[in-house]
Order: sequence, then structure tokens, then C-alpha cells
Amino acid sequence: MVKAPICSFCAKTGTLCSNCQARYHRGEISDIDIQSSKILAKLEKKFSNLSKSKLKQTISTEKIVILVGDKKLKLAFDQYPDISNALEKELGKSIETVTLEGSIKETINGLFHPVEVLGVDQIFVPDGTKELKIRLKGDENMLPINESTLKLITEKITDSLVRIEFSS
Repeated sequence: MVKAPICSFCAKTGTLCSNCQARYHRGEISDIDIQSSKILAKLEKKFSNLSKSKLKQTISTEKIVILVGDKKLKLAFDQYPDISNALEKELGKSIETVTLEGSIKETINGLFHPVEVLGVDQIFVPDGTKELKIRLKGDENMLPINESTLKLITEKITDSLVRIEFSS
């Protein structure tokens, strides 16, 4: 069974158990986490390589749904485009997968694709906080979704404040 934000029982039955219900009320999981977990549980019957993958969280914007998971999840989506197509059909939005394994730059590359990431630097601000400064080649028009939405998604995934800079 694909390891998902909700337990396998909830993903298979479509009904939240008391534990998952409590997590939902605390804001630890969202509606889109629940939806994507249920869909992936159904798809796992057809695509067995999903069974060893892990979905950490799902983030939805106006146009796109981003699945944050392990390398096995990304590999399954890359090998079988039908998985993305089925999710797109069910959710009505395009699907992107991003992995949190590996370096932070790999994760950022996945989020900002097709824009080239020139660098990702951690900045220590005088007030004691940390920020990620992401340097991109090109301009804002090349981003897959608008800059402010992408910034919010990156902050949510990395648990850091984010600064985006463009250079030619």
C-alpha cells in the first residue's frame, strides 16, 4: 500500500477513522491530501510500483496539484504517465510530483521546472531567522505558475521563508 497522509484503511474505504479525523481537525492533513490518497489507493491495483512509494503531502493551487513524496513516487509517475492522467482527470488540474529526498536544490529544481535554478542559498537574517534565497535564470514569465503561489508552496514544503531572484 502506498504510504499516504491518511491510513490505508481510510484510503481504501473513503471514510476517515477517528485518528485521521482528529488529524484533519488539527489541520495536519487537508481535503486534497485525503482525495489524492484515495485516488492513489485505487490506482495501486493497476500500478503495483505505487505500493512501495510514500506521499508526504499534497498541495493544491488554482491550476496545479503538487504531490510531495519520495523518489519511488516520482519514479512511478515518470514511468507511468497514466497515473498522472488519472489524477488529473479526477482532480481537474495538472499534476506535478516533487521529491524531498536528496538536496534542497533537487526539490527546488522540481518545483521550478522548466526554469533553471542557478543556486539555492541559506541566509541567516540578523533577527535569527533563516531564509532560502533561490536564484533563477530568466524571468517570471517562464515559471509554471505565478511567483507568489510558487513562493508559498516552497515555503510550505521547506518550512523556510523564501526569497526569489531572477538573473539573465
